[in-house]
Amino acid sequence: MTKALNPISPVVLLTLMWTITVAMASLPFLFPESFDIVYQLIAKQAGLNLDDFGWLGAAWLTIAFLIFVLASVITGYCLPQPKAFDFDINLNSAAQAAIITNAVFLLVTMLWVVVTASRVGGFNNLILMAQMDNQLLRDHLRSNTLFTGMRVFYASLPATGCMCMVIFSVGRKSGGLKKNFARLCALSFALNLVALLLLPIVMSQRLLLLQLLMSTYFAVCMINRKLVGLHYVPIAIGLFLTTWVLRESLTNPNINASALEIAFEKLVFYFVNDLLNSFIPLNYEFDHTLGVFTFKFATYFTFTDQYFAQVMSERLAVVSTLRGGGEFPIFTMPYVDFGPIGAAVYIAGLAIISRLIFHKGTENFTWAAVYGQFGGGYVLCTHTLYFSNTNFAAMIMVCLFVGSFAKRRGLNYAMST
Repeated sequence: MTKALNPISPVVLLTLMWTITVAMASLPFLFPESFDIVYQLIAKQAGLNLDDFGWLGAAWLTIAFLIFVLASVITGYCLPQPKAFDFDINLNSAAQAAIITNAVFLLVTMLWVVVTASRVGGFNNLILMAQMDNQLLRDHLRSNTLFTGMRVFYASLPATGCMCMVIFSVGRKSGGLKKNFARLCALSFALNLVALLLLPIVMSQRLLLLQLLMSTYFAVCMINRKLVGLHYVPIAIGLFLTTWVLRESLTNPNINASALEIAFEKLVFYFVNDLLNSFIPLNYEFDHTLGVFTFKFATYFTFTDQYFAQVMSERLAVVSTLRGGGEFPIFTMPYVDFGPIGAAVYIAGLAIISRLIFHKGTENFTWAAVYGQFGGGYVLCTHTLYFSNTNFAAMIMVCLFVGSFAKRRGLNYAMST
């Protein structure tokens, strides 16, 4: 594997995000007088207790991290050198599939917003509701979905946007993409970017914007087998932080502070919350939930989520008290589901799969896009086990679906002769 891609490998991304999380979460304890909003939020959030930062949690996180690193390094050592990147494909059919799929997802999302706005009295009322009662707005959005599973369409915009930009990038390197498809791919990505910059301000799901930016960047780097466009990274970070600040200023009107101060302290609070969610379950005895969290994407797509929620209701009620807001992070969620042995197996398996996809992503544009989604998942690894998320599974399926339309040039030529 080319060393130029090491900075976006699973181990490096995982290490980077845990370092950032610990550093950010330490700020309120190092400078308590400067983070009064953080302490207010901690006091309001049921389930958070700073005493839960204990040695058992630290020991488990260290062991889990070492298991992941060891499994990833061994897998990388066993893999052969990557083959040359496959540019000998006809991208136009894949581009067409990506553009049409993206248009459908955007149209469904826009209709969802329009229908919801019309039922709450217009867009002005929609924005006011986001400011005054965000939970009520979420309830309205859930109740106004156009069909079962519709929210997955909105959540898959990062995948179609990533695929469009990947196809655009491969087309530029290979010369095999028609100009009109290249323009439409670029336009599709731009439309997704605008949609995910604006919609999360009133609809939440800001992580979709981050997933679009990160997955696209990682995938394009995989195609080039080196880090490219580093000057765009600060721009991407700025775009995400702009949406973050606007969202926090809109949903926290009662906090007496500037928008920037609210946004920054809320960001720090999320890091504190995420780190505590990693520690809390290690301090208590409870019955493990046997995969309800780790494999919730599977229960969603098989329509068995309600069944398992009912069967495991008593265990889930206990586990719900073992965290603050949000979800369990990457090393803690499998522990909650399976205990230390099962979690160790899962973590090692995840490391192996991620390393294999990282390897494949340097050889093929579809797997480059798939690894882009995995890379985005590792950027979120201290916030949630994103690989268990329904949205993540949907994004992977979208990437594979669009990639399946690409045809080899050699095959097309042989058939025509």
